[in-house]
Amino acid sequence: MDVVSLISSEYAIKTITLGLGIAILYIIYRLVLSRLEKTLRVKSVKKSVIYSSRKFVRIIFYIIAFMLIVATYGINPSDVLLNATIIAAALTLAASQLISDLLAGIYIAIAKPFELGDRVEIAGIYGDVVDIGLMSTKIRKWDRNVITLPSTMIMSEIVQNYDEDKTGFIANAKIPVSYSTDFEKAFRLMEDAVEISKKNCEYIIDDDSGDTPWVCFGDRDRWVVWLEVYFLVKNVRNRYDAEREVMKNIQKLFRDNGIKMGMHSLDLAKM
Repeated sequence: MDVVSLISSEYAIKTITLGLGIAILYIIYRLVLSRLEKTLRVKSVKKSVIYSSRKFVRIIFYIIAFMLIVATYGINPSDVLLNATIIAAALTLAASQLISDLLAGIYIAIAKPFELGDRVEIAGIYGDVVDIGLMSTKIRKWDRNVITLPSTMIMSEIVQNYDEDKTGFIANAKIPVSYSTDFEKAFRLMEDAVEISKKNCEYIIDDDSGDTPWVCFGDRDRWVVWLEVYFLVKNVRNRYDAEREVMKNIQKLFRDNGIKMGMHSLDLAKM
């Protein structure tokens, strides 16, 4: 057997051995991943923790697979490490934003400001979290468009998680009236509108703290002053239906009791 054939034969054997090794490693990886996810779900661990754990196990699999390749073909680890260091330094200079996103993603995974499925508002973007990655997070808006937010952007913005508080969500309805309005009477009618709305809208609930319904003055201009009423709904997803019901009843009570609404008001009670 000549030298070329011998080298080819050894290379083929190493390649087959490597393939078998990676196949076995992949089977072990799938078993470990399945067992880990099952254990975490049994313990009612948050979805974000399961998501991050899955990614961590995947990274370990890639590292071990890389080590198998290095060991199988007899590559000098020190050479690989040196080359990797040089490449890493170059990538650090060229991709500082990616590294910033990665570090921010790790922080988000630890801090857990939101989970998959939560309704949030970040940087003026309002919607449901549909994917949480180390580099970015995806939010599906009400119009079904999906927005991808880099992790560094999330770190620098205030995150409003509407699903974090399970006790309910404070909604509000507002309506403009003239300055000649009997405000005491208007306030009372707006509170009555909330109580009436509870009978027709299951989303509006009683506030055990007694803080709502609460009526106050809002914005004003030369012609009108806005009155606002705050009330408790089950969660943020019920907000708009509840606000529409309360607004409709406010307008009906105002009309029946001689309270003149401002020029900016759209009369829902007649629609």
